Amino acid sequence: MSANPMMRRSLSALFTLGVLSVAAAANAQDAGARTHDGFHLSLGVGAAYTTTSVSLDPEAANPPDISVTGFGVAGHLLIGGTVAPGLVIGGGNMGFHVFSPKVDVDGTETDADGAFAGNLLGVYADYYFDNHEGLHALALLGLATLDDGDDRTDKLAVGFGAALGVGYEMWVADEWSIGALGRVQFISTAVEFETIKADIKYQTVAPALLLTATYH
Repeated sequence: MSANPMMRRSLSALFTLGVLSVAAAANAQDAGARTHDGFHLSLGVGAAYTTTSVSLDPEAANPPDISVTGFGVAGHLLIGGTVAPGLVIGGGNMGFHVFSPKVDVDGTETDADGAFAGNLLGVYADYYFDNHEGLHALALLGLATLDDGDDRTDKLAVGFGAALGVGYEMWVADEWSIGALGRVQFISTAVEFETIKADIKYQTVAPALLLTATYH
């Protein structure tokens, strides 16, 4: 499914905002060591659980109840700048990958044909409640893609999504901290299934626990 004009404009706007946030970070004043200020770079990796409900549009008569679940890995890359004390704005990418998902159709569970992977690219805000300490809350909003591992669709499902998280970091150097982040991704995507001339719609929730390393 190719991106429509609204999605292309949205992607352009996200890219522009990301560039502006990094430019703002480059000009930000450094308030001192072990202070959350200036340029922000966050890397995260950890474990995720995903649950996805699957439906057809237009809906068929007596549609089956289909869900896809599984455990996998999750990660993120966030780049931005501090625009106010404790407040970071920037652009980022979050994703998850389930290697061996299970498909449940009307109560009958089987192994999926392939891996299940989701991605969320967008604008994020990260707020440190005390810019010298590590408790922070994170939110990201943007464009979503989902690879269902099904060769019959052979295209990425596309749509929109959001993520929310809360974490804590400890200083290990003047600008570096490490910590943990609990987050939940919500993505809504669809892809054309040409065999039956319908769109497959996916509603995915993916909670994750990540270890993080942050330069700030």
